[in-house]
Amino acid sequence: MNALGRMDAEGEAVRPNEAKEHLFPEDRPLDPVTGKELIATWPLCMWAFGDEKAVLDRDDRPLCRPSFGTEYLILQRGALGGVAIDTSPGRSLPHEDAQMVASLVQSVLPWGQARLIADCARRMTPPDWKPNPQPTCQPVAWRGSKNGRYAQTEVWRGRDRWYPVGCRKFGRACPVTYTDTADEIKAERGVYLDWIGGLIKLRKAFRPILWSKYCLTQHLPPPRPWKNSLTSFPNA
Repeated sequence: MNALGRMDAEGEAVRPNEAKEHLFPEDRPLDPVTGKELIATWPLCMWAFGDEKAVLDRDDRPLCRPSFGTEYLILQRGALGGVAIDTSPGRSLPHEDAQMVASLVQSVLPWGQARLIADCARRMTPPDWKPNPQPTCQPVAWRGSKNGRYAQTEVWRGRDRWYPVGCRKFGRACPVTYTDTADEIKAERGVYLDWIGGLIKLRKAFRPILWSKYCLTQHLPPPRPWKNSLTSFPNA
């Protein structure tokens, strides 16, 4: 069993062909019974929201450009010498399967989780779970001099202030900032767990649907990739 595993997130066996379902559509294997392309829940969401541009009802974004009035089109056509004007909105509506995906995402998941799935699918990337955290402690600001760059200090008047020996003035300190702290990593991986939890719910909701273009498989991305020391994984 490799790092991605031959079992899905709920311990169900994965069919042999499902190892390739994260590939591009022209390389995706076909189901031997239906002849449809095999696809898993996450690639199906990426296809629906990323390729087909499906939207949720509360996305507040138009599906197409507003149309022009007939009088305007007649005048413009006359100005062009009678040439027909393309009045299409720029692209067609999403595929019926993509619209079904968007409908199920919105009906099955809470709004925040649904928006997380849709936004990640549009970017075609899972949430950042900090695969290679690099905790650091850096000065907030730097200053330059003829001898090089130094951390900038300031007079410290906060708690635990100290007085230099023989001086009644406050001491100086270097304000610092921390990156990739334990709290930050925990928060990022919490978002990932919320994302994978949404995909598990969607997989159950997608199962009974008779998709016109695809045949749904049971594979899911790794539920906790940081436990397997993965730095990346396919969009499966």
